[in-house]
Amino acid sequence: MESPVYNLNSRESVLPQQSDNELMLGVQQGRLQLMGEIYERHHRLVFNFLIKLTGNRQLGEDMLQETFVRALRYASGYRANAKFTTWLLTIARNVSIDFWNEETGHHSESEWGLEAIEDERSDPGYLEELSDDARRLQLALLEVPQQQRELILLAKIKQLSIADLANMYGCSNGALKVRLHRAMEDLRTVYNRDSEQGLLYSKEEKQ
Repeated sequence: MESPVYNLNSRESVLPQQSDNELMLGVQQGRLQLMGEIYERHHRLVFNFLIKLTGNRQLGEDMLQETFVRALRYASGYRANAKFTTWLLTIARNVSIDFWNEETGHHSESEWGLEAIEDERSDPGYLEELSDDARRLQLALLEVPQQQRELILLAKIKQLSIADLANMYGCSNGALKVRLHRAMEDLRTVYNRDSEQGLLYSKEEKQ
């Protein structure tokens, strides 16, 4: 997948030991080509979050592009004492919310899940690429409210700690854990229900 913002062939030479913070400092100093290296390091992480959040490859790609457009636009506001992954995924999270509101006119994020399932008709390849278990999990994710789905997916990203997530959501570590526990319980309920229904349908088809 090519960078939507920069020509990766013109990237500056980057030493492997340069941190994300050092690259962002260079971007702030006008070395915009360094965003190409940042994209190469992080676009898969961001895309995996967005495609699982939306259940739609095209939506995920559109949001990925907008995430890095905004990362470049807001680079001057980045602070070196911040954790880069948290900063970038916060942008991706905001992009997903803004995209939904602007494209559909809805302001109820909980409605996104069911409509995203309907959107799969325009992108049948994504679910077909998944294993049976992964497909059931993806469909279950799309049925829980968007805020819960988002939190579950972010919590699965190893680069983000509970403290990072609590900072992202503006709450205490304890409150974040409670939110996450409830989200996981709701997902488990939906997954188990859908799995039981799928087993029932399979038995009926064999009869």
